[in-house]
Amino acid sequence: MNIKEVMEKEVFNVKDIMVIFQCGQNAAYKRIREIRSVSDRLHLTGKVHKKDYEDYINRKLF
Repeated sequence: MNIKEVMEKEVFNVKDIMVIFQCGQNAAYKRIREIRSVSDRLHLTGKVHKKDYEDYINRKLF
């Protein structure tokens, strides 16, 4: 699966996060935790909603 196909999904799993961030499984789980610390609409282990990902990417860093 390529990045374009992944970004069309509404819900990302660990394999999708591995594609998005071009990382291994452990790093992908860390990213999921980071995303969920910003926003967590689904409350499902190992999955994040696309909007949560966008909130994470667009967060303001001070």
